Amino acid sequence: MGILSPYAFEKGLSDHKMLHIKNTFLVGKGTNRECYIHPDDPNKCLKVTVSNDHKESWRETRYYRLLHKRNIVWDMLARFYGTVTTDMGEAMVCDLPRDFNGEISKTLYFYLSTEKNTRQIGNPLPLLYRLHDYIVAQRIIVKDLNFRNMLYQKLSPTEANLIIIDGIGNHEFIPFSTYIDFFTLRKINKRWEVFERSWRRKHKDNPLFIEMLDHEERYRY
Repeated sequence: MGILSPYAFEKGLSDHKMLHIKNTFLVGKGTNRECYIHPDDPNKCLKVTVSNDHKESWRETRYYRLLHKRNIVWDMLARFYGTVTTDMGEAMVCDLPRDFNGEISKTLYFYLSTEKNTRQIGNPLPLLYRLHDYIVAQRIIVKDLNFRNMLYQKLSPTEANLIIIDGIGNHEFIPFSTYIDFFTLRKINKRWEVFERSWRRKHKDNPLFIEMLDHEERYRY
C-alpha cells in the first residue's frame, strides 16, 4: 500500500511500494515521532510515529488536508503530500527545506541559541514579522509556535526564508477557530502575542539577539 492521500501527486511516490527507512538518515526526533529523509527524494522527509500515540499525526494530517482544500500559499509552511507505508508504519510525506548549498536547513532555534550562531544570519526579526503576516493572511493556526519548529532556509548568501515544519493545527474540542475566520484570526494573534513575549526570556543569554529586540522596540512603537 502506498499513497493514501488524494494530494500525493508527486510522480516519484509509488502507489504500491513500501519505503524502507529504519536505520537510515534520521533528520529529527520528538516525543512521539521521528523524521527521516525520503529514500527516493532528498527534498522530502517522512514523519513516522514511534510511540503508541498517533493523535498528533492524525490531527496534523487532517489539518493539512483542510489547508489543501483551501488552496493556501505554501511559501512559509512545509508542504504536505500525503501518507505512505514504511517499514516503521504509516508516515507523512512533507517538504524537507534545504539551503542554497544543498544542506538541510537548520532551525531558527539553532541560530538563536548562541551569539556566535546568530552572527551567521544577522537580524531574523523582519522574517519573523513576515511569518506572522503570512499565517494571518493564510489563516493557519499554529498550536506550537516556537523556534524549534521553524527552519531558517538560506536561499542565497544574502536571502533567507522561515518555514514552519511542525506544530500546526487546532486541538479545540469544538473547533470554531478552524472554520470561522473571526475566531481563527483571534486565536492566531493571541498565540503570536504569547510567542513574541517569550523571545526575550528564552534567549536572555544571547546579548546580540537581545540588542536586536531592544532596537526593534525603540523604532517599532
